[in-house]
Amino acid sequence: MPPRCKRSVLRLGAAACAIVVTASTVVASTSTTATASSAVVYDAVGDSYTAQDSLVVWNEKPCEVAPTTYPSLAASDLRLSETNLACSGADSANLLDLAQPGDAAPQLELTSTDAGLITILIGLNDLGAPPYYFVNELAGCEKYNAEHTTDVSCQHLPGMGRRAMLRAVRSVSTDLVAALAWLQANRPAAKVFVLDYPAIVGTPSCAGQPLTASDVALVNVVMAKMQRVLRQDARRDGAGFIDLYGPSLNAAGCAAWVAPGTATDGVLVNHPTQAGVRSMATVVEKALAGYLLSH
Repeated sequence: MPPRCKRSVLRLGAAACAIVVTASTVVASTSTTATASSAVVYDAVGDSYTAQDSLVVWNEKPCEVAPTTYPSLAASDLRLSETNLACSGADSANLLDLAQPGDAAPQLELTSTDAGLITILIGLNDLGAPPYYFVNELAGCEKYNAEHTTDVSCQHLPGMGRRAMLRAVRSVSTDLVAALAWLQANRPAAKVFVLDYPAIVGTPSCAGQPLTASDVALVNVVMAKMQRVLRQDARRDGAGFIDLYGPSLNAAGCAAWVAPGTATDGVLVNHPTQAGVRSMATVVEKALAGYLLSH
């Protein structure tokens, strides 16, 4: 039986119409946008997918931000005034209702009243049952199966239960709707973009995939549900939606931006690699640039 992973910092730290942007979106040159948007304030909120890169773990300071993140890279190219308010371990309740890990205020309260752009990437830490969270359970499952000759399904683990995770996605939706309403009332000048997560696993046939086919299917079902909910909530509330999931799958349908649970050498498993962070930044930058050029 795979061991349960302990909770740790690896737990994942308006406008009138919605805009759906993918990696194929065509925008004008970045240099033109940079000149036009040099004074725009950009705040990013979220969990460790926003706060960290794959080689940095902030064990004592979960709300400390890594030097290179997708918001910082996108902001640098677009010459935005960027503040990353994300915290490793944050879940959707930390947007508005609960203090952050380390007792920082809820993230939306920390956003600037002058913000012109706000991005939100949240929800993965809502999955699972305390103190066993999905991202930790998944890493333990991947590591166990990689070290044993017989693959074992991990769906019996508290953080991998199908029904509980799907219920958690609905909870994310409730918190996100409240967050978007708060932003419309309190940050009316900001254009808000909701992001979904890059793919964590691909197909059972992906090279080095240590999960059973049923576990891969479960992860993909939950992440697809998360994407649909985030997209629908964004569209309904007038926010933009940026798709990271689709572009993060390679031609073989395998997760190309996230380090697998079997990764070593200090890599933050089940988080974007350094190349993945740059790829996320590219997609986000195109979305923000497209908006700035049209406004």
